[in-house]
Amino acid sequence: MKKVSSDRVFYNSFLLVCFLLTSCLPTALIESPVPTLDQTALFATSELLVTEAFYQTQTLQVYEATSVAIAKTAAVTPTPIPTLARTRPVFASPTELRECNMAAPGTPLDVTIRDDTQMAPGESFTKTWRLLNAGTCKWTRMYSLVFFSGNPMDAIQSFYLASEVQPGSMIDLSVDMVAPGAPGTYQSNWILKDEQGQLFGIGPNSDAPFWARIQVAEVATSTPEPTITVTPTPIIYLEGSISIINENQVDLDTGIISPNSVLSDLLFTLDGNSYKLSPINGAGLQLFGDQVPEFNDCRNALVSADPITFDGIQSDTYMCFRTNQGLPGRLHLLSFDDVSDSLKIDFLTWSLP
Repeated sequence: MKKVSSDRVFYNSFLLVCFLLTSCLPTALIESPVPTLDQTALFATSELLVTEAFYQTQTLQVYEATSVAIAKTAAVTPTPIPTLARTRPVFASPTELRECNMAAPGTPLDVTIRDDTQMAPGESFTKTWRLLNAGTCKWTRMYSLVFFSGNPMDAIQSFYLASEVQPGSMIDLSVDMVAPGAPGTYQSNWILKDEQGQLFGIGPNSDAPFWARIQVAEVATSTPEPTITVTPTPIIYLEGSISIINENQVDLDTGIISPNSVLSDLLFTLDGNSYKLSPINGAGLQLFGDQVPEFNDCRNALVSADPITFDGIQSDTYMCFRTNQGLPGRLHLLSFDDVSDSLKIDFLTWSLP
């Protein structure tokens, strides 16, 4: 910017003040005689106006210079950010990550005897696992299944594989075991071994064993049940009152009186002043006395085929009998009629339970 001289500024300002003073006078005053000006006051006023104009000019110069400096400072060229080149990492293929000897659970792993199967003490069983060859090497017949840890449960502790297993194929491996004799939980851990004797199994690192785990149950001691003697309830098969005369036969299974029948059980005969009851056709009699015999009394009575003779009827005379059909019963001799020579009796025949 071009610098303005201070003398020139003063001169211009003085002329401007004079112009303004003359232009503001009314017309009447112009025509009037011109008064005498106070030069001292005029000079002071002019100096004040000139000084104010000078400072305004200097302030404008400072503002413009500052604006230019700020503009120059703001126009900074940014430093370019370098572009980073992205490099895709190289991953190994799944085949490269797989080890030679790797096993994985088959479908299913536990073909027989799942975990915590209940076993009786000393019970024999066969545990079968199904394994997948998840490695890159073929399992030859020189590979073996070996006991690793836990309780072997009477098993042979090493077996060669029965067949080769290609990668991606499965095989069933079986071991015969016997449950221990004491109650509790038992686990037998097993693993595979290759031709060089290296052990491998299942899991992410191919070092975990597979196992058989059983629960041996406690044998309950049985308390012998008390023997209950059942007393059979007697069932009456037939009962009634009959009167028989000399040479009559009676069937105590049916109550039928007949002169002669192969089904009859008793024969009634008279001999002078006495009378006789004789068992026939395999039946039997036993004199019991004056007490009423019950079912068990007559059932267990020692009956005989021998006849029983009476000289007279005594009150409350009882006998036990067994019919030719094998049914027990009792007789009660009631009375003898001399006029009709008939004997009146009550009888009761029981069924066998």
